[in-house]
Amino acid sequence: MKTKLILSFLVVILPTIISAQTYFLNGDATFMGNDCYRLTDAFNDENGTVWYANQIDLSQPFELQFIMNFGTFDQNGADGIVFVLQTQGTDALGITGGGLGFEGFNNSFGIEFDTWSNADNGDPLFDHIAMVSDGVVNHNAPQNIAGPVQASNLSVNIEDGQNHVVTVRWNPEALTISVDFDCQPRLTGGIDLVNEIFNGQESVYFGFTASTGGAVNVQTVCLQDNIVASDPVSFICPGIDVQLSASGNANGSFTWTPTDFLDNPNIPNPIASPPVTTVYTVSYEDLCGDIVTSEYTITVEPLTIEPVASGILNCENETIDLSYNSIFDGLDIQWTTPGGATLDNNEINVSNSGWYFIEGALEAFCFDEDSIFVDQNFEVYDVSLSSTGNIDCIQNSVLITAEANPNANLLWSSADIFINTDQNNIIEAIEAGDFTVTSIHPESACESEATVVVANLISYPSAEAGMNDSLSCRFPLVEIEGASVFPENIDIVWTSSNGSSISNSNTLSPTVSEAGVYYLTATNPLNNCSSTDSVFVFVDENLNFDVDLIRFPNIITPNGDGDNEIFRPYLDGDTEFNLFPLMTNVELLIYNRWGQIVNEITTASGWNGKVSGDDMPEGVYYYVYRFNIDCNTSTPFDVNGALQILR
Repeated sequence: MKTKLILSFLVVILPTIISAQTYFLNGDATFMGNDCYRLTDAFNDENGTVWYANQIDLSQPFELQFIMNFGTFDQNGADGIVFVLQTQGTDALGITGGGLGFEGFNNSFGIEFDTWSNADNGDPLFDHIAMVSDGVVNHNAPQNIAGPVQASNLSVNIEDGQNHVVTVRWNPEALTISVDFDCQPRLTGGIDLVNEIFNGQESVYFGFTASTGGAVNVQTVCLQDNIVASDPVSFICPGIDVQLSASGNANGSFTWTPTDFLDNPNIPNPIASPPVTTVYTVSYEDLCGDIVTSEYTITVEPLTIEPVASGILNCENETIDLSYNSIFDGLDIQWTTPGGATLDNNEINVSNSGWYFIEGALEAFCFDEDSIFVDQNFEVYDVSLSSTGNIDCIQNSVLITAEANPNANLLWSSADIFINTDQNNIIEAIEAGDFTVTSIHPESACESEATVVVANLISYPSAEAGMNDSLSCRFPLVEIEGASVFPENIDIVWTSSNGSSISNSNTLSPTVSEAGVYYLTATNPLNNCSSTDSVFVFVDENLNFDVDLIRFPNIITPNGDGDNEIFRPYLDGDTEFNLFPLMTNVELLIYNRWGQIVNEITTASGWNGKVSGDDMPEGVYYYVYRFNIDCNTSTPFDVNGALQILR
């Protein structure tokens, strides 16, 4: 005989009174008496389940011990029993046949004791144990966790009509679950039951499924009311009883020490009513004949409740939860709102600020009360936006500045930005669009929003520089013709490739006197976009004239009527032709009749009959005119003659 010592190491808040442990039967399952249940009879297509009434906590370790009997038919016996953890409830019933009644359970874990070999499921020829999940008993499927292994280490057959002791142990720290058969270790599986099987749910139901198909057997399981032991630590307030429960052989002997404040120290589940914190030890013989020792601590303290708020009321939480902390479970709770209403829920959801009062009671002996103030904050940090303009041909990005409380959290809506400062209040927009910033109050979570529109003003004007033209001796000045821009009334300017001067360079018809490339640039001042076109002015050497046709007038009439106002050389046959642009090295001397020089001119401008702005008297004057005419070649002139002024 072996002796085992079980030391309690978990601290758990528990109900002060443990409800009666019962089982629920479904399908073909029947109660046989003495805590035994027949899952299937020796009939075809039977299906039965037995479920423990209370859920078991997978965050805590457990050890369950029970007796299984698989019937007496070996060659024609089927199909087996499955120990199951599931979340469907106490009325769950699976599918009959080769699935052992386990098929059809999603989010489940099973330890199968299979007595029929189904080759399609990868079953071995011997009766076996395997760990499976989600209602799948196919050992070739991903749901197979561990096994199969031979169920008994002594025989390939467990359909021997004998009772077999089975122990299932779960270790949540090591994430292992193991099974002993006939008090011998047979299989251990590594699995995170909570997260891998039950999606984070810790409380599950446990029980047994069994089925028959074409082959049959009487399949039973014997349990006990105290199959789940009390948790190792219980809390009571002074004057309250608590029932202890030790798992083990219900028909065996139990010894509790100390015996103080126990109603019966020799039963598995005595009532304890200690006035102070007490550690009880129980020794008993389990189904394998081993002596087990367990410790149970009953902590006796006054009832205290501490109200807890899940936060404050704000724009993110328009309602909050009020709950409480206590080492005691199963309390009768009553809340009183600021308006005087009473609520009997353990947890309430509130939407108004103010004082909330809580009262807690446990049976007729323990009371406590407390209060909590629910605060609120709906403050808003306003925000505004300003920008440096729009995107155009000079400004290819725009700075947008948010003005808000420096404590505000700013959230920009557009991805096409560059955050310009550590404060996140200035961004650089590199594309046009609507840019929105949200100011979030860090405590109230209340939001304020502002939007600024950045436009794309890039639109190029059109510029047509006109037609190419030519310069010559006959046409030393050219007015560029045919130039146009769109839209109208925009800025225009002419420039040349050689830097020569251009008359009226801000008009569509400038005058040029030198050959070269002339550029027309049109700029829209609204968006700074420009377009440029060019025209070529060249020298046509074929368009010259005969210098022998140059003549000089002998009379001028500078009376302001516009005719014959200036003494200048002219071209015989084309008196309107302007020779001045072709004249260089000019020297014009004007003499009166006494031989005195009255005027000296060194520019190609002729003489208008004035000296220092004053009209000279009518009469005869004499001139000496020296100049060169540049047209292909330079021709010198040195002429003299008489000139009469008439008015």
